[in-house]
Amino acid sequence: MRLSTKTALVLAMFALICVGGTGTYLYSLSRSGYEEVVLDRQSLLVAQNAAHLRQELALATEKLDRMAHMSEIDLGDDDDGPERRLLSEAWRLGLFFSRGRIELLDAQGLCHGAEPEHDSCAGRSYADAPWFEEGRAARAPTLRIRPLGERDALLGFFVPIRDRGSLVGILHGELELSRSQLLEQPTDAALTPEVTILVDGEGTLLHVGGEPALDEPAWQWVLQRAAEGQAGAERNETNVDRAFAWAPVGTTGAVLVQQWTWSALDPHGDERMQALVTAAVVLGFLGVLLGFVLATTINAPVLALAHDVHRAKTGARIEKGQGKDEIAELRNAFVDLVGELEEREDLARRDRDRIAELADTLEERVEERTAELEQAQERVVKAERLAALGRAGAALSHEIRNSLNGLSVGMDALGRLTGDAHTKVRKQVRAEIGRLLVLADALLDLARPRDLRCARVDVGSLIERSRFLVEDDAQERQVQLTTRCEAGEVVVDEALVQSILTNLLRNAVLAVAQQSGERRVALRSCFDGRSWIVEVDDNGPGVDPAKADSIFEPFVSGRPGGVGLGLAISSRFAQLHHGSLGLAPGDLGGACFRLEMPIEYVTDPPTPPETA
Repeated sequence: MRLSTKTALVLAMFALICVGGTGTYLYSLSRSGYEEVVLDRQSLLVAQNAAHLRQELALATEKLDRMAHMSEIDLGDDDDGPERRLLSEAWRLGLFFSRGRIELLDAQGLCHGAEPEHDSCAGRSYADAPWFEEGRAARAPTLRIRPLGERDALLGFFVPIRDRGSLVGILHGELELSRSQLLEQPTDAALTPEVTILVDGEGTLLHVGGEPALDEPAWQWVLQRAAEGQAGAERNETNVDRAFAWAPVGTTGAVLVQQWTWSALDPHGDERMQALVTAAVVLGFLGVLLGFVLATTINAPVLALAHDVHRAKTGARIEKGQGKDEIAELRNAFVDLVGELEEREDLARRDRDRIAELADTLEERVEERTAELEQAQERVVKAERLAALGRAGAALSHEIRNSLNGLSVGMDALGRLTGDAHTKVRKQVRAEIGRLLVLADALLDLARPRDLRCARVDVGSLIERSRFLVEDDAQERQVQLTTRCEAGEVVVDEALVQSILTNLLRNAVLAVAQQSGERRVALRSCFDGRSWIVEVDDNGPGVDPAKADSIFEPFVSGRPGGVGLGLAISSRFAQLHHGSLGLAPGDLGGACFRLEMPIEYVTDPPTPPETA
């Protein structure tokens, strides 16, 4: 079996890419895992250093507090000797204040002793010192860390001395952090940080050890994270490959930040990378060599098969081979396939001729059936229009006949009646004529095209006007009418939308008026970000399920004596605003109608459906 040179090289390169990609992926996993371990170790180291610093500060504060409660300290007598000896003894016993100073002040700020002794203490008053008022206000031993110059911090201790609750003095201690041994260094030189910084919660630098590049974005980011008061560790490879770790110093408000170069923490990283590159080069060389070996030994049968494919394109006869290897079997299968394709080509040619004949007759039959279907559709449309006209005519005939009968009776009675009876009949005649006019106006609203006159409208005012128009009817029928409106504005045709709301409220009032007991109608208005939603809910008998699908069609009414045009007109007005009107689940147990409109008016309103 032989393969072409190009195929063999492609296979070798593919194997090389797989091996190299796998090695790179494994190295990346190893490097990522090692980086997490190193950062966790440095984070624990900084947390340990911060805990050590806090422990030493707490120990110093405790010792000062113990001194403040000793009997030798009595600022009420005139003898400062015992207090001075106590300060000297504390100094001699090795308190870390041997690198700072301790001062004993009375409640007025007068210095009664200092260690080490200095001339400025004798008879000096610290009442005007900025830290004195803070020490007077302290109720317990207090530690303050504040910057001293540009690179060092000053540790200030205030221990109030009280007698029966009254302040009699202050024990004040100060220590420069750089002169102390509080920031211990690890015993392992590889873990010794290059930079050590102490920062407070406001981002103020309290102590700087080393030469940090504080103007770099990496340091700015680390200081910002440290100022938040949370412990953490991060590796940054922007300019210099460095590792940072930070941890809060107890409850002092300060955060300890330290920096190392990554090469010191991972001294063997370059060696691992070199080993990976060397392995990739060796594997690449072996892959190319293997490709050439394969190309020179197993390409002849494939070339013979390619020659047979070219002959098959020209229609030449192909004979089966005598070999027993896989390529020979593939060649014989190819010969069988070519023979089957020739037979299938003959069958396909005969089928194409038959299909062409059928296509000619099929086109004629399709044209005939299309003409028949168009005629049938025209007949169905005409029948539907006639049926719609019949329903509309029946409804109109019924309404007009009732009105005409009432008018006829009223006109006959006008000639015989006088006084109040005559006035009452005249009012009834006028009311019936008004009802016919309302019916005519409703039919015009349903049939004629409408142009929207949209403007920005306050929702609260619109709903309040609609409520006002039906409030008298509600009070007359003892219906409790409530509204709940979310403030906002919409762009609508104010007259049409008010007509919708008024019609829905009036229908709800008439529906609940038919029942006994409590009668409630609720209007709710809200916004969902894109649409304005209004729901009119009542506790009436609800909508007949048999009419739920057709209640918004013309001349379909769910109320005895109703014409059936109000909901149809309201639905049409909602569609003109790209909105919708439909039934929705309610909270009061009766019918609930939901009006939904876009907040902003769409300039191309939809064409309302045709009415018969």
